[in-house]
Amino acid sequence: MGSRSLTKDSDDIELGPVNPVHNSSYLVSTLSSLSIRSHSDTPLEGPDSFLKPKAKYKQSQWAWAITYLNVFVNLGIEISLVWAILYHYDELYKLTPIGVSAIISSAFSGLSQGLLQAFHILDSNRNNSETIYFNSTSILKFYTWGVFNGVCNKLWFDFLYNGVAYIPLRVLMDQGLGNPTNILLYLIFSSLWENCHNNHLLAVKINFWRILKASWIIWPIFSVLAFRFLSDDLIVPVSCLLNLIWSIILALVSG
Repeated sequence: MGSRSLTKDSDDIELGPVNPVHNSSYLVSTLSSLSIRSHSDTPLEGPDSFLKPKAKYKQSQWAWAITYLNVFVNLGIEISLVWAILYHYDELYKLTPIGVSAIISSAFSGLSQGLLQAFHILDSNRNNSETIYFNSTSILKFYTWGVFNGVCNKLWFDFLYNGVAYIPLRVLMDQGLGNPTNILLYLIFSSLWENCHNNHLLAVKINFWRILKASWIIWPIFSVLAFRFLSDDLIVPVSCLLNLIWSIILALVSG
């Protein structure tokens, strides 16, 4: 997606590329894609003022070390989970098509958010910014959204594959109905999760058209190719993978 959201509320920062997701697990990276709090170290008190900078620096280094550890452990777990699901995907799909769609969508959604946080933390350290900690609550948010999104996408794609024979009509329905509905559901979910000071309608109105227009950069093309070349068992995992790559590109381009 070609846009980037930045909203501030006190010390909380929501930062990340707006991700077009209809076919993916993460609209996710889209809006509210990075919830990270930054804070300054408290200066030490005492007469030896020349010790203050050294003590503050040491404390900051420890904070960065803990943050890096959290980030890399989290990414290791997320990458391992995605790999395990993909490795056993055929077996899992035979057991429960909807179940594996929910699991793989959730796994890719969490991985996308973990990578975005890692990029932001590394960038902050490189630019000598204030200490930033890893936000596990945001990861949980996107794992949760991924489950719901995976189930909805699987049911929607099954309907299009089985009920609409004409491919151009599938694409029109997917982009004209499925995509806007998915974006709307995500914004409502995100607003409720973040509690948006009970102003849920305003949060949806502000972001809906911006995200929808940004989604038209890539997802109509995906719909055409997917309905033409992919079977119904592959469309959810492929869309999740594409969304992950797209999120990384957007994060790198947006800095």
